[in-house]
Amino acid sequence: VNNFNSKETNQWVGFHGVSILAMASGNLDRIVVSYFLIANEILDYFLIYEIFTKYWLIAYLVNPILFTYLAKSKDNFKKIKSVLFWLSIFALLSVFVFWMFIVFFPNGLSDIFKIQIKVDYILMFLIAIVVNSITQSIVTIIQAKGKSRKVFLINILITVFMVFTYILMASESGLEGVMLAWLVK
Repeated sequence: VNNFNSKETNQWVGFHGVSILAMASGNLDRIVVSYFLIANEILDYFLIYEIFTKYWLIAYLVNPILFTYLAKSKDNFKKIKSVLFWLSIFALLSVFVFWMFIVFFPNGLSDIFKIQIKVDYILMFLIAIVVNSITQSIVTIIQAKGKSRKVFLINILITVFMVFTYILMASESGLEGVMLAWLVK
């Protein structure tokens, strides 16, 4: 017996659709990088990617709690502004700390990790990862409001757009192009 109405079913389809799409689209950049770039650029990208995406652990830890808290009561949406504020402050602070590292040690990353990526592109990539982490929390809030299907449809469009963007940027501008594509994402 189906105890769900059509609205609830659409929400579950949207919720699971977003999760499945995130798994599939989350690897697009690395697939494109592996195809279009040379071995040293691939290694440089994977190293920086692995270091910076550890930032996502914050979203991975916060978002399930955020979703449960918000889905429990509509009154909780007013209280969540402070959480987003502090997440944003933390994000800006982490970018600032990394920027200061670059200012005081301009060759620090290339000396430590032996990478050949321009520092400006590395900083842009970090900013893109941080913004992406914050948007994950915003998507969680939208899903908790019962708008999962809309998020799913938007993510389909973004994924299709990003396939073409990664391919274009990687084929035209190489490693720096892929890092710039993250800002678009």
